[in-house]
Amino acid sequence: MMEPANPKAFKVMFVFQDAMSPAKGKINKGDMIVGANGKDFKDEHGFHRKQANASGWAGAPFELALAIEDSQGKDGKLDLIVLPGGDNGKRTTVSIQLKPVGRFAPTYPWNCPRSDVLLNNLCDFLLEEKLDGRPDEIQAVLALWASGDKRAIPLVKSKAEGLMKSIANPMDGGMCTWMWGYNGIFLGEYYNAFKDKGVMPAVEALVDCYETGQDWKSGGFSHRPFPAIERRVAEGGPKGYGSMAAPGGLAMLAQSIFKATGLPHSQKAYERTHQAYLKTAGGNADGGIAYGFDAWGSVQIHVEKPDLSKSPRGIGFISPVLVKDAGPYQVEKWTQAGSGWNMEMVSSKEFSWLEQNAAKLNMYDLDKSRRLVVAEEILPEPTSPYSTGSRGGGHNAPVGMGALAHYIGNKDNTSWNYLGKHMATCCARSPKTLWDGHASSVMHAFFGVLGASRADEKEFRAFLDYSKTWIILSETHDGKGLVEQPFGLDRNSTCSISLDRQVYSHVALLLLSLPKRQLLITGADFAQPAAAASTSTTSSGARKTTSYFESAAYRGTPKPEVPVQPSREARKLAAERLVSLNRALLSTLVKLSADGMLEPLPIGLSVTSQSVLLTTANAEGALTFKAQNRQEATLNFNDLTGVDHVTLALLVAKLKPTSGDAQAMAGVYLETLGRVSDADSYFEKAGAESRQKLEKLFD
Repeated sequence: MMEPANPKAFKVMFVFQDAMSPAKGKINKGDMIVGANGKDFKDEHGFHRKQANASGWAGAPFELALAIEDSQGKDGKLDLIVLPGGDNGKRTTVSIQLKPVGRFAPTYPWNCPRSDVLLNNLCDFLLEEKLDGRPDEIQAVLALWASGDKRAIPLVKSKAEGLMKSIANPMDGGMCTWMWGYNGIFLGEYYNAFKDKGVMPAVEALVDCYETGQDWKSGGFSHRPFPAIERRVAEGGPKGYGSMAAPGGLAMLAQSIFKATGLPHSQKAYERTHQAYLKTAGGNADGGIAYGFDAWGSVQIHVEKPDLSKSPRGIGFISPVLVKDAGPYQVEKWTQAGSGWNMEMVSSKEFSWLEQNAAKLNMYDLDKSRRLVVAEEILPEPTSPYSTGSRGGGHNAPVGMGALAHYIGNKDNTSWNYLGKHMATCCARSPKTLWDGHASSVMHAFFGVLGASRADEKEFRAFLDYSKTWIILSETHDGKGLVEQPFGLDRNSTCSISLDRQVYSHVALLLLSLPKRQLLITGADFAQPAAAASTSTTSSGARKTTSYFESAAYRGTPKPEVPVQPSREARKLAAERLVSLNRALLSTLVKLSADGMLEPLPIGLSVTSQSVLLTTANAEGALTFKAQNRQEATLNFNDLTGVDHVTLALLVAKLKPTSGDAQAMAGVYLETLGRVSDADSYFEKAGAESRQKLEKLFD
């Protein structure tokens, strides 16, 4: 817990008491954590919410994340500076043993063993969970599908079969417009993958709803479809909620996927929402959307001959004739009178846009003689890339949806791509507001990640470098998903450890799955990897490397102690070469065991919650470990993770400090994790002969 009275500290509210908990018996409820790894937290947390004061999780949360990664990149020991019971006079250091899972590679989630291990763990967790909550469920299934894990396919097909039976109707009640968009996205991706024409009835119904359910004044949607709202109003009921951008963005993204895959779509509704994005995000220097789309001008008219313009589908639907064919009519004119408003009926001559465009303006049947007329404003398309501002946005979902919608199915539409890149850049510059936003924080995070992935390499890398900190903070000691964080910036969450862990888990899984490019929304149509850091050209023509922590987007957040950017690119090790390397490592461990040279040096493994000692190793791959409580366990070498193999290689290097081959082997293993600086230090220790021999594995 973080309190304004102690903006540089965590107050402990809960400590897991299970056998795997590394804090059990060491940290207690009421303790204050004021620093880590020998350094007090130096910056205050902002306790902000919303874009105006966006500082992300600066201060103790961010600094703790960096300390955790630093510890996990070494032996896993995290030294917390603690005030027991909050008493500064009892200040002490408490060592917590974390799993030494390694650092995220500078290129994560590309070429990153830690990312791969976490992805697999999150798949295991989510596949064992009961996924529920309609939008969250579809997002979670999409994330599992995006991971490339074949175990997700039965879940995908089951979900699609259910959606194919759901036929949308523009008169549906409840908050159906949100699910129209989600359902369309899912069915479009399903058709793209499996070409199952069984989606057609559901898709055709959705396309009709995207057109008829839209709020034509803005291009967005309310919770309910436009006809359902207007019919309720005509019957004397409430108007209900206003139009929002996010459900409009969902619908447009669904239609982009339909377009890309050859499914039908409503060009009228599609173009209307594009114009809404062009007007709102295109008209914002930073590419953001505050809440809803900017509305067009509109009026309500009263026709003398209602039968001429009555919609055959009823109230809320489009009229069969244009304004010019509606016969005589008058226009409602509203003027402010004191604290209220007065309405009078006037001639259309007071509304020049109505008079001038009557021959092309549509009407919408509201009730009896009332009709809605909306201005058909067509904005000029951008002719060059936007110069996007640096401020970012505070509601990532509709912006990310818009970025995707203007790329998918629009590969050769340059002006749409300009607008898409403008919004993608906005998302990439908004990692600090990722978990904020109206209606659903997880929706904003989900589409914020996807939107940012369409930005330029430099912008997306900056986003990734910052975003890894919430993943690090959210990992659990038991490996069962990611827990929600109490950053004080999520307006829609109780931030409780008892809350379902699916939320952060599936968003992290989505991010880690981007290299797979399994779905259109995760880049199957787009080849934009995020390199380790951005580059620019100096005045002398030299290439200058800049990580997120050196960029303008960093805005003063504390830098990590270990440089993010490696000294060079990590080389790839072919799978068959890695098998040979593992064989050599096991052989070395077996010989050390036979010679009685396995000294009691503690190491951490991904499958243990505390340091262990390797006591024996045999040629069949059986490794026996002893814990601090003297309990022993035997694990098979081939069942351990790649990070564990690196840990064992480092152990060998410690046990054989004068062996050039042992030092070079450790260097090769470290390079497989992307830790090239550490690898080079071991190569230097190895000497030229051993280094050249082991480095041939990379050829």
